[in-house]
Amino acid sequence: MLKRLLVSILLLASLSVAGIAQASEQHGFYNKSSDMVEALSGKKNLGKKRSLFGGGDTTRSLKRKKKVAVMKMDEQSGKYAETIYETGHELGNANLKVEFDFNSANIRSESHALLKELAQALKSNALAKKQFTIAGHTDTTGDDAYNMQLSVKRAQAVKKYLVAQHGVASAKLKVLGFGETMPVVTNDSKKNRQLNRRVEVLSK
Repeated sequence: MLKRLLVSILLLASLSVAGIAQASEQHGFYNKSSDMVEALSGKKNLGKKRSLFGGGDTTRSLKRKKKVAVMKMDEQSGKYAETIYETGHELGNANLKVEFDFNSANIRSESHALLKELAQALKSNALAKKQFTIAGHTDTTGDDAYNMQLSVKRAQAVKKYLVAQHGVASAKLKVLGFGETMPVVTNDSKKNRQLNRRVEVLSK
C-alpha cells in the first residue's frame, strides 16, 4: 500500500514538472544558447510567444509602445529609484527560468548551467554589437513595492554572475525591475505564479 502511494506521489510530481516545462516552452522560455541567440537577434517572431510584454488580457505586447513604471539600482551607491520604461523598441527577448532562494536574490546552483548558456549567447558574434536589459519579474504574492525591489535585486544578481563568472562585459548589461507588473499568465495558480517569477533579457 505504502509502495503504491509513493509511486503515485512520484508520478504526480513528474507530471507537474513536465507540465511546467511544457508551459515554459509555450511562453517563450529558453535554455539553450543557440535559441537565445535567435530570440535576441530578432529572428524569432515576437508575436508568436507570450513573453514579458506579450499575450493575453493581463499582459502587454512587446510591439506596443507603452510607458511602464520600473525600478533601477545605482550600482555605486546601491540606492533604488523608480523610472519609466517605454516598450516597443526591443529587437528581441528571451525569458529565463532562473531559480532563486525563497524571498532572496541568491541564485540557486541549479540555474548556473542556464546562465552559462546565456553568457555564451551574449558573447556570440551574432550579438556582439547588441545592448541588453536584464529584467526581473515576480508574481503577485507580497507587497507591490517589495516585489518591485526584489525583482531588480534578482536582475542585478544575474548581471553580477554573468560578469564575474563568465566575463560578459558589464557595459553591455542594463538592469531593471518590473515587479509583478508584467505577467506572462494570470496569477491564479501555483504553476502560473512559477512562470511569472522569471528573468527576461531584452535586446536592442
